[in-house]
Amino acid sequence: MKRFCILAVLLLCAAAVSAQPKKVSILGDSYSTYQGYNPEGYNPFYPDAHNDVASVDQTWWSLYIKTMGYQLEKNDSWGGTTICGTGYFRRDVSASNFISRAEMLGDPDIIFLFGGTNDAWAGSPVGEYQYADWTKEDCMSFRPALACLLDKLQKTYPKATIYSLLNSELREEINESMREVCRHYGVQLIELKDIEKQNGHPSIQGMKSICQQIIAATGYPQPDLSFELWPDGAPSDNGLRGEEKDYGNHVSNVTKPTLSVFLPEKPNGLALLVCPGGGYVDVWDKTEGYYNARWYTEQGIVYAVLKYRLPNGHCEVPMEDVHQAMAILKARADEYGFTKLGIAGCSAGGHLAATAATHFSRPEERPDFQILFYPVISTDPAITHGGSAFYLLGRNPSQALLDKYSNEKQVTANTPPAFIMANSDDGVVPCENSIRYYEALRANKVPAALHIYPVGGHGWADHVDFPYRDAWMSDLKVWLAALAKN
Repeated sequence: MKRFCILAVLLLCAAAVSAQPKKVSILGDSYSTYQGYNPEGYNPFYPDAHNDVASVDQTWWSLYIKTMGYQLEKNDSWGGTTICGTGYFRRDVSASNFISRAEMLGDPDIIFLFGGTNDAWAGSPVGEYQYADWTKEDCMSFRPALACLLDKLQKTYPKATIYSLLNSELREEINESMREVCRHYGVQLIELKDIEKQNGHPSIQGMKSICQQIIAATGYPQPDLSFELWPDGAPSDNGLRGEEKDYGNHVSNVTKPTLSVFLPEKPNGLALLVCPGGGYVDVWDKTEGYYNARWYTEQGIVYAVLKYRLPNGHCEVPMEDVHQAMAILKARADEYGFTKLGIAGCSAGGHLAATAATHFSRPEERPDFQILFYPVISTDPAITHGGSAFYLLGRNPSQALLDKYSNEKQVTANTPPAFIMANSDDGVVPCENSIRYYEALRANKVPAALHIYPVGGHGWADHVDFPYRDAWMSDLKVWLAALAKN
């Protein structure tokens, strides 16, 4: 018995250790600075009177850490510094260059190296490729200095994953040097594109774009738990055959539907089942599911992403997966700490979520609330998304079937409260879908909020450069907080 207890304690300790968030360190120049977050005596650029980045929360690295649920270990970024020892006006800056600071990053799991910009702007000598036996004189040039730096980082932090970020619009010889040296050391180089800048430095939109490009290149937040929906086989067949195809950010031909759960540290009583979009032919589970997970869990919300089977003209199939996912979550409500389970969806996933909110036949199938991002609501040919309607209902569906899956026609007084978002300029799913649904909810006296933004198009749930991202997050956060209190 004593040995069993000791083993149990050890297992619990191991689980606690594995649950610790990853630690991120940054070795950079002014693009990665912020007053008060870099070592004393360094030269931070941000905040700056001629740049709209006015909060550390708007920096690329803070956005990344928050999105991924990680923590900052050390930000050793110094404005104006170069990787090599030759700085502006050909001055010897060996005492402050990246190599001199490479051993000051703490104990990170992930290192971002964001340099080369000042080497390019200062016209530092490029030099020759050299991968050993560096002298100070060698490291006055960019290529040998970068090799020396990566060698030192890999030897100093053998367990850390290193990513190198390449600024846009630099000299091509600097770009090619970064590519070649990173290839030699097996370090992933993330070449940034189209970074909006003010006063030569990333603006708020530029910072958001950097964050988004990093996540696209390095991977999305990972769930705490994952469940196979039908381990003994699904109750129906959609007729699709062949292997499931995972493209990294979305999945097609889903054969093994799963539920991926992200757990909050301090549950607030809410849980959310998320149905990503994809026109009922794909499931964009990473971009419209995983990407925003930490934003919800930080509020105390249990966040679960559903990778559902695609209908292929069998309209009942996705809803079977929704109901099974709801059952899995509700069976663990006490364990996870929630009393209200809502449903959310984007685009065609919004249609699936709205269908769940309007087609339930038993109390346990009814979501407690619904959140819809640029949703397909109607199968009316005048406003529907043709692809979604086709893959859901097949060719030439009856009028009765079209009416059944036009969710604005299925709203009752028992439909759960809704938070709906759309765009006036959405050329994929017209905002009339959201308007009709809102009007039906209002006519049935169902509490609902409708937010229609003037620009932004379609598919922006994961877009950090969406101009109204802060607006929808702020409004939705208030709405969710009110639900948690009631």
